[in-house]
Amino acid sequence: MSKKKDVIGIIRAEIEKLEQDLALEANTRLQLHAMNEQLLGALREMEQMAEDVSTTITEAHGGRRTGLKDLVEKLKALVRNWRLFKQNQRAAIAKNLLDRHDDETSS
Repeated sequence: MSKKKDVIGIIRAEIEKLEQDLALEANTRLQLHAMNEQLLGALREMEQMAEDVSTTITEAHGGRRTGLKDLVEKLKALVRNWRLFKQNQRAAIAKNLLDRHDDETSS
C-alpha cells in the first residue's frame, strides 16, 4: 500500500509540473503574439515613412527650384517623424523587457 501511495505522489508531482510547463508555454505564446503585433505595426509605420520619403523626393525631382524651402521643411518633418518613431520603438522594447522580467520574477 505504501508503494502505491509513493507512485501516486510521484504521478501527481509530474502532473503538476506538466501543468506548470503548459501554463508557461501558453504565456510565452501570448507574449510572442503581442510582440509580433508590435513588430507588424512598426513595419507598417516604416513602410509608410519610406513611401513618404519616396514621394517627397519624386516631387522634388519634378518640381521647380523655387519650392526648395517647402521640400526642406517636408524632409525635416520626415526626419522628426523617423526620430520619434525610433524613440517610441525603444520605449516599447524597454517596457516589454521590463514587463517580461517582472512576470518572470513574480512567478
